Amino acid sequence: KLLFFARSELYEIVWAAAGQEVLINHVLGQKPQTDSKRIVLVEEPKQIELLHIPGASGFCTVTADGRINYYKKRGM
Repeated sequence: KLLFFARSELYEIVWAAAGQEVLINHVLGQKPQTDSKRIVLVEEPKQIELLHIPGASGFCTVTADGRINYYKKRGM
């Protein structure tokens, strides 16, 4: 997990390794919600539907050449 400030807002970047979705859901589901905006880094977009993380404002992938793709769940 990585925390940083940008424009007076707290952001929390969480890496969700493929195959660890249940563990990530369990750990972050029990942690009290903060005022941070959570961005979840996934290896594959198909992981997004498996993740249920309170406060997740979006998801992203990063390609080998450093290109970032952003995603949102429907209904967010």
